[in-house]
Amino acid sequence: MKNEAEIPDWQYNSYFLAPNLVAEIISENHSYAEIAQKVEMYLQDGVKLIWVIDPKMQQVVVHVPGQPPQFLKGEDQLSGESVISGFAIPVKALFEE
Repeated sequence: MKNEAEIPDWQYNSYFLAPNLVAEIISENHSYAEIAQKVEMYLQDGVKLIWVIDPKMQQVVVHVPGQPPQFLKGEDQLSGESVISGFAIPVKALFEE
């Protein structure tokens, strides 16, 4: 059983809409275990596309329900899949100053 402090407020609402896309940026304050737990929660809630952006590794891990995670770096194209039709950007562009 989860502690109430660990459960976001939106889980207590009687009307809930999950976003189609979540972009989670890893910071020095996050552990990979925390991010993995969030990704699992997002997938269970029906989020269709999750981008885990890691500035330190300069990579993006893409999560889509029912598919293995996809690791993208450098010239790999980050796309919006069916959520943001037509959107695509090289991963390296996310980390340019």
